[in-house]
Amino acid sequence: MSRSVSCRTWWAPWLDPLAFTVGIFLYLAPRRSFVWLCLVVYAAWCGQQLGGAYLGGFAGALVMSLVAYGLAQVPGAPTLDEDDHRGIR
Repeated sequence: MSRSVSCRTWWAPWLDPLAFTVGIFLYLAPRRSFVWLCLVVYAAWCGQQLGGAYLGGFAGALVMSLVAYGLAQVPGAPTLDEDDHRGIR
């Protein structure tokens, strides 16, 4: 079997982080944080892809941490201190 990516399914791997982000947003995240969560999750996913088989998890966590820290410095970014959480507290 060939493992080449079909031109019709190149977009499929990009849906997994989006599905994860939607689930986290619906159950745990503060309101108005969906775009911010997407940025962090997709940064982690890209870091995993760039890290490869051996360093994927480490690279993803490192990139995610740096992006989340950077976004926390942006004025107007949602914080965990907000009272409009969903789900379990």
